[in-house]
Amino acid sequence: MNETAKNAAYVKSQYLEQKIALEELLESYELGGSTSRSFIRQGERAADSMNLLNNQDLDRLNNAIRSAEQNMASLGDSSRNTLNSLQDELDEQGRQSD
Repeated sequence: MNETAKNAAYVKSQYLEQKIALEELLESYELGGSTSRSFIRQGERAADSMNLLNNQDLDRLNNAIRSAEQNMASLGDSSRNTLNSLQDELDEQGRQSD
């Protein structure tokens, strides 16, 4: 019975450590403490290793990862559009110079 109590206490402490790590990771990202790319890497590692958390907790993490990926894709699209617009403007100026 003592062994079971020890094991239960150990599992509980591991669960709480994982829960705290998850909350810290999400809070850091939400407060701008990490870049999207860094958060995605950390989040994916955390999702793979946090085996004691329930689906609701992991869903929050996975949703945040998907959101960060979408933000990165959107930023990439915006950057490409800006670059293309600037290139078009330079091309137009070059044609006017000719």
